[in-house]
Amino acid sequence: MNTLLANAEVPGLFEGDEFSTLMTACKEGAQRQGLLLDSQDELYKWFTQQIVKNLHVVFTMNPPEDGLSSRAATSPALFNRCVLNWFGDWSHEALFQVASELTQSVDLDRPNFVAPETIPVAYQDLALPASHRDTVVNSMVYVHHSVRHFNQRLEKQLGRVTYLTPRHFLDFVAHYVRLFREKREDLEEQQRHLNVGLEKLRDTVDKVKDLRASLAQKNSQLKAKDIEANEKLQGMIADQREAEQRKSTSLKIQAKLAKQEEEVAKRKEVVNADLEKAEPAVLSAQESVRNIKRQQLNEVRSLPNPPAGVKLALEAVCTLLGHKADNWKTIQAIVRRDDFIASIVGYDNEGQMTKGHRSRMQNDFLSKDEFTYERVNRASKACGPLVQWVEAQVNYSAILDRVGPLREEAEQLEDRALQTKAEAQAIEKQIGGFEDSIARYKTEYASLISETQAIKTEMSRVEFKVERSVRLLDSLSSERTRWEQGSRSFETQSSTIVGDVLVASAALAYSGLFDQQFRKAMGDNWLSQLTLSGIEYKTPNPMTEYLSTADERLKWQGHNLPVDDLCTENAIILKRFNRYPLIIDPSARATEFLQNENKDRRLIVTSFLDDSFIKQLESALRFGNPILIQDAEHLDPILNHVLNKEYQKTGGRVLIQLGKQEIDFSPAFKLYLTTRDPSAVFPPDVCSRTTIVNFTVTRSSLQTQSLDDVLKSERPDVDQRRSNLVKMQGEFNTHLRKLEKRLLRALNESTGNILDDDVVIETLETLKKEAADIGKKMGETEGVMVEVNTITKEYSAISRACSAVYAVLEQLHQLNHFYQFSLQYFIDIFHQVLTENPNLQGISNHSARGDIILRDIFIRTYQRTSLGLLQRDRITVAMLLARASPRVTDKATMDMILDTTALGNDVSGDAQLRSQVLGRASSMEMLQNQLPGISTSQWDRFCTEELAENVVPPVWDDTVDEIGRQLRSVLLVKLLRVDRFVPAAEKLLAAVFGSNFFESSEDLDTIVGQVKSTTPIALSSNPGFDASYKVNHLVDKLKVRCANIAMGSNEGPRSADKAVSEAAATGHWVLIKNVHLAPGWLQGLEKRLGSLKPHPDFRLFLSMETSPKIPVNLLRTSRILMYEQPAGVRANMRDSLSTLADRGNKAPVEKARLYLLLSFLHAIIQERLRYAPTLGWKGFWEFNDSDYECAAFIIDTWVDGIARGRSNVAPAKLPWDLLRILIIETYGGKIDDAEDFQQLEVIVNQCMTPAAYEDGHQLVAGAPDEEAEAYSDGNGGLATPEGTTMADFKRWVDRLPEREPPRYLGLPANAEKLVLVGHGKEIIGNVARLSSILDEGEQLAGEEERGV
Repeated sequence: MNTLLANAEVPGLFEGDEFSTLMTACKEGAQRQGLLLDSQDELYKWFTQQIVKNLHVVFTMNPPEDGLSSRAATSPALFNRCVLNWFGDWSHEALFQVASELTQSVDLDRPNFVAPETIPVAYQDLALPASHRDTVVNSMVYVHHSVRHFNQRLEKQLGRVTYLTPRHFLDFVAHYVRLFREKREDLEEQQRHLNVGLEKLRDTVDKVKDLRASLAQKNSQLKAKDIEANEKLQGMIADQREAEQRKSTSLKIQAKLAKQEEEVAKRKEVVNADLEKAEPAVLSAQESVRNIKRQQLNEVRSLPNPPAGVKLALEAVCTLLGHKADNWKTIQAIVRRDDFIASIVGYDNEGQMTKGHRSRMQNDFLSKDEFTYERVNRASKACGPLVQWVEAQVNYSAILDRVGPLREEAEQLEDRALQTKAEAQAIEKQIGGFEDSIARYKTEYASLISETQAIKTEMSRVEFKVERSVRLLDSLSSERTRWEQGSRSFETQSSTIVGDVLVASAALAYSGLFDQQFRKAMGDNWLSQLTLSGIEYKTPNPMTEYLSTADERLKWQGHNLPVDDLCTENAIILKRFNRYPLIIDPSARATEFLQNENKDRRLIVTSFLDDSFIKQLESALRFGNPILIQDAEHLDPILNHVLNKEYQKTGGRVLIQLGKQEIDFSPAFKLYLTTRDPSAVFPPDVCSRTTIVNFTVTRSSLQTQSLDDVLKSERPDVDQRRSNLVKMQGEFNTHLRKLEKRLLRALNESTGNILDDDVVIETLETLKKEAADIGKKMGETEGVMVEVNTITKEYSAISRACSAVYAVLEQLHQLNHFYQFSLQYFIDIFHQVLTENPNLQGISNHSARGDIILRDIFIRTYQRTSLGLLQRDRITVAMLLARASPRVTDKATMDMILDTTALGNDVSGDAQLRSQVLGRASSMEMLQNQLPGISTSQWDRFCTEELAENVVPPVWDDTVDEIGRQLRSVLLVKLLRVDRFVPAAEKLLAAVFGSNFFESSEDLDTIVGQVKSTTPIALSSNPGFDASYKVNHLVDKLKVRCANIAMGSNEGPRSADKAVSEAAATGHWVLIKNVHLAPGWLQGLEKRLGSLKPHPDFRLFLSMETSPKIPVNLLRTSRILMYEQPAGVRANMRDSLSTLADRGNKAPVEKARLYLLLSFLHAIIQERLRYAPTLGWKGFWEFNDSDYECAAFIIDTWVDGIARGRSNVAPAKLPWDLLRILIIETYGGKIDDAEDFQQLEVIVNQCMTPAAYEDGHQLVAGAPDEEAEAYSDGNGGLATPEGTTMADFKRWVDRLPEREPPRYLGLPANAEKLVLVGHGKEIIGNVARLSSILDEGEQLAGEEERGV
């Protein structure tokens, strides 16, 4: 774009055939303008002129403030060839118009609304009196403008910069429209459900009345049926009795009949036995007769004169048949009959043969000899069987005659039996009649009983329904009351939905970056705007409850979301965002929460520093996986299209551009950006396209966590019970809410009569029973919870102290960029106090142990943290801890000490100022009754004594404890002797925490044992001081292997990476020096350490200057140790001389004194920095040990050149002028102030002089008599030592005062006091400034704890 605007061309755009085609078109175009151009250069020039003439470009950019100048330098045509239009934020007119347009679909009109006169006007052209819609939109504009005020306040209080853009406002309006519809639909749905439920309950009441009336009618029917059934039963019983009597008679008759039948059977048996003997002969004869052949019979009939036997046989047959056969012809005639044989076979012996007949047959035929079968059969085969038949019939008749009486007797018996049987049958018939009657009675009775039972069943069912319904109505009475109240409240909720949604939407769009106290202030400000505008809203209406359900909050807690309002609000923002969230997550809790929340969807965790970042992003975009990208401060521009949500729809596919390629985009894709740097500042384009969510730990969540930790350590039994109860109550509450929803849903889903729907009724009863059981269990747990809470409260002071201490640590970065302490850092301290505390050994009393833990939290925190602080800031931190301590109960005095309106003074040399200050002090309530009792001599001594903190007048009575006395002492010191504020504060701290408060036993060796292998040890120092020698000493002491790498070259990072990888695998140490020279390499160091999984013995040491380029994440991860130049001339000279010990013992001898002079000069130059910029130097010039080393090299070079190996050289022959000039240039090269350079020349000339080799030479001239009395010892002068060896000079250095007189440094006698005054005021100012920030957080934490 820059080239196009500057040169009207894009080089290389047209090549080959495209260029030829362009030239042809240009030639035609030029000809149309009447131009004759032949060469390609002329044609291309004409083409570029057309571009300049006709090309119009409009482009936008949103650069960060520090990026605009670089863009202007690299692309000047973007600015000098364009008309610049600075838009900035939208005007109030634009905001109002956009919001009005985007909310047209939202029902914001209220016909009866009357705008109050107090309405704050954000849109200047707002028509008054404003309609409800315009009032709401005006409030939206106000909310947007108010955020700019809070951004400024954030920058002023916390030094944090953020940007407000129109995208924030668009996001705010989008949230409003969506949330309004959602809440309106929810309200209508809830109202419908409640109204249906209430209608069902009212209908049930009516149905119960009808059922009771039906029950009374059924009762009457039941009584009538009972009477009728009783009558039937009595008739049935009477018939039953009669039938039983008849059955008894019948049984007797049947017994008699059986006896008779038995006798008949016996008689018949005898008769039948005789008859059975004759019957076979008769039957056999009959068969023989039947077998007579007709031919045989014809032969007999044809005989004119048959044999006698034949004739006799046939005559016997004819006679027996009843014929008169007196001659053969008659016989022949009978025989010729066709039925002759049939009459024989069918002869009825019993009916045809009489007794006389039988006698005749016996006498006339059977008695004759020739009448035998054998004879007759020989004569005629036909007549033989006839003889047998006659004999059989006669014999059979004789038997019948013999058994005749028996047969008659049997017949008589049989007749009597028949008569008896007839009687029995008559009785049986009567019994059958009775039984039919009984059966009829039974049927009728059963029918009545069935009807009665049906009535009873119906009554029972109705009674059960009534009973159940009444019971149900009773059990639902509480719900009914609540539902009726809820139904009535819908109107209220509908009226407040506009205001409620406005505040909630503003919180979603704007509040994510801010901490809890800012969020509360913003919410209060917005609610005040609504109140003044007459817009109704619900109060109280916390965002956590309005935008989430209890079930969601419980699920989030189960996913390790800290239990506090800020984290819950953040979880809501992460659920409802429009712009992808950018999460500030110093403690990595949000990352852990999101991993648990997206466990089922395979959350991809990567980093902008990972090589595979783009591949993982592409995979997530394609397949719709959520992705969490860490280190958002290194945001890759390749993400711009994703953040802008620039989707393209092509042929049913949704595409998004990623780099140079277009890939498929899944609508399920979610993006989370995170940074662990709480101080990260993002440019406007990032702020506008993301929703920033701040997960910095809150005081309330830390209180909860520390309370859990101390209970687990000190009272594990109570902690277990407490955890179980909290979990149980949470589950109970969730289950109760689910039951209530199911109850309402069951009522809504029932159709027809609810009392007929057993499933619904049973469901309702079950739900109410479960609810009652849960309510009972919750009641039981409450008693136990009270007991557990009583014990828990004993440790609440510890949890509050932990919260307060960490709040102090969290704000220390306001003092220095390097004071970055993570939550894990404090938790490690806390766990050490709990588990590795020698003070707890042998102590079993819980109260005593709690007091020790409470005290040691502050002591251990200070002792460990002070190692990472500059000396000047240690008292500030200690005072902040004392202020947070529960032992300091006199908050009023502490507040007066920190009151910046009551200025600190040093009245030791100003009597008038002393009178003024005492006058102001006498007006203070706590001092006004005490000051008159102090004598003048006490005031004089206090105001003039050098150690004034030891002679503070007693402005207290006997009731004040030691801490209270020390507080008042510090107050007086501040008012009158602020130069002694530090020692006075130290005495206060000793009273609060004990005399061992400032005694830290942690050296580098101890710290190496404390930290983990993944925690670097950062040795930080001011420019010019290198503390890496301490690591070298420790390496020599412990005999460990340590690799030394120095940064500052191109090979440094590669060498460092290699050394770290090797040592992490083997468990050795690595010392990397001057890492501040490679800030880019440090960015990824923390991640590399985490991915290495190093050996437990591995340790990484980083030496660095306190540079702002050091990444905050690394500082928070590392264990920071702060090292400074030794304070004072003596300490400085000791340190510098120790580096030249060997060189100082070499010839010539005179060189050792030059080293002494150089060490003194170096110490003076550096110590004067303590007094900058008011005294000493005007600027904080970066003098360091390198300057000293360079000056020593100059001395070595020129002195050795003069001496030429001799052991002695005359001091006068040394090149003093050359040495002075070179030393001045060495140190003065860093000075850009003329006066300071002149002062350096004076100091160098005074020190580097041949007179220094003379006995008694005054390195520092004594003060005049009028100034000398200001020094407690001597006149402030200093003479050169005797001797010539380094040992002599070291002994002289050891005899120097610990704190040198200001005259040593060329400063006035009161210079030290001025520094002390300034230091005291600085401490008070810093403590007051941080205390105001801490107070806001403490107030908010207290409100949150009380549930405000």
